[in-house]
Amino acid sequence: MRIDFDKVREELKLRSFGQKGWLYNKKIPCPFCGREGKFGFLQVGDSGLINCFFCSEKTSLYNYLKLINRIDLVNKEVEVSFSYKMKSIREIKEEADEENSTIKELEEIKLPHKIIYIEEDEYLDGRGFLKEHYDLFEPCFTQSILERKLHNYIIFKIKQEGKVVSWLARSRYSYEWHKENLEKSKKNECKLTLRYRNSDGTEFNKILGGYDDITDNTTTIILVEGLFDKVGVDSKMMLYLTEEIRCCFTFGNNISDDQIKLLKKKSNIKNVILFYDYGTISQSKSSSLRLSKNFDTLVGVPETEEDAGSMNFDDMEKVFNNLKTPMEFYLNNL
Repeated sequence: MRIDFDKVREELKLRSFGQKGWLYNKKIPCPFCGREGKFGFLQVGDSGLINCFFCSEKTSLYNYLKLINRIDLVNKEVEVSFSYKMKSIREIKEEADEENSTIKELEEIKLPHKIIYIEEDEYLDGRGFLKEHYDLFEPCFTQSILERKLHNYIIFKIKQEGKVVSWLARSRYSYEWHKENLEKSKKNECKLTLRYRNSDGTEFNKILGGYDDITDNTTTIILVEGLFDKVGVDSKMMLYLTEEIRCCFTFGNNISDDQIKLLKKKSNIKNVILFYDYGTISQSKSSSLRLSKNFDTLVGVPETEEDAGSMNFDDMEKVFNNLKTPMEFYLNNL
């Protein structure tokens, strides 16, 4: 098989960046983390390599073309020797893996000015917040004149190994309010107010939300997409009644190598249940297969479009009563 890299470049409208031969299109998202702008293509002989400079995920160009259903760009009739090409790709990957073989120790992050802690909150309680969540995330707010952009937001600390390594802020305005605000901002009738704000410069692919919830007695991790998904699973499944099962979250629907390494540091963890939101089939395929190399992995398959944090107990119970192995999930969603 041979990939016509010139045709790939033309079809995907790729342009050069940097001095090492990488190509990119700022509008093409990474298939693993979904972010745009730093997803690169590199030609290696008659094949190629793709790499995301945000989440550090990489694979062959052939695998990427399969993911985006552009296998038409592969010429299957031409027989060539891949020994040299595959060696080149392997060397590139080994160099990258060696560089990232250890988990980077994250620095304690600076919190917004003059935060005021929240001990009880009607909105948070309505979303399922338990005392354990107040202790873990230490929700707070600020009215400082230096933090105007964070007024009317709830701020959550994200801790890892005892250190506050990031923070998340969620607007108190309703979904409907933000929808109206977005439409007005498009017409230049008002400024856009974001529903979420996060700490600047944070490498979220190196953080696993809820990591400090894991104890020496924890053997199973339920992995969800976000903070409120964790809260919903914790409260509805009553996970705090036992230390055996804990729920952690990624920041989006993909798990990075660093996040897998964090789980591997906990030698008592044997099982992972991947419970991403409805409609994340390709991401769940990729993440579950990668997790299965290190853990006994199962995939939860939501039947409704509600995320894990909003799902009722009956629907959530159906998910956990119908778990699939990564291979079963993959074959059922070809």
